[in-house]
Amino acid sequence: EREIEREIEKRKREEALAAKKREKSKENNSSKGKNTANKGKDKTATAQKNEPAPKVDRREEPVVNPNSQGMKKLTGTFLQNKGRLPVPITGPYMIVGQFGLQRGVTGKGNVQIDYGGITLQGKRGAQARAVFDGVVTSVVRAGDFAFIIVRHGTYLTVYCKVENIKVAQGDKVKTGDILADVATDASGSTTLLFQLRNEKTKLNPRP
Repeated sequence: EREIEREIEKRKREEALAAKKREKSKENNSSKGKNTANKGKDKTATAQKNEPAPKVDRREEPVVNPNSQGMKKLTGTFLQNKGRLPVPITGPYMIVGQFGLQRGVTGKGNVQIDYGGITLQGKRGAQARAVFDGVVTSVVRAGDFAFIIVRHGTYLTVYCKVENIKVAQGDKVKTGDILADVATDASGSTTLLFQLRNEKTKLNPRP
């Protein structure tokens, strides 16, 4: 949990700094453009007369991603698709850990544990997949396994206990894209911890 919190805060600082740099660069370019606009008008007009018309590539991007065959195409925003998002794990699964405070955890007596997400148990070979279009903001290895954070506007989805990562920071992903393999621990359990957040606020992933 603490590692995820630190990573989210780190990425927010980096994104804010990058935004400031882009704004400053935009202002500088705008200033330069005003000084050279008049000089370039005559040259541009002459070049346009002599240049042939550019060829237009009419090929379209595939509508269905190879990793999301058979999944319904979603439209609208992340929030507008509440209750329609696919589960983040492939193949058959069971939810074995619920969101929020849980009592009577095995081996913990009456201690309450606050789970920041849900735990999905799948079959060996299961994979973690993106639940919506977004951008991979973090891929972090923590101990034996790793976690991946994908940003969907102000919403973040977190996929924990994964291995054999298929994506990298900055990659754009589509609904159903495979992000990694779900790790199988020493006891033979293949479980994915999935979290949903609106920036720092933890949300229940179940609709």
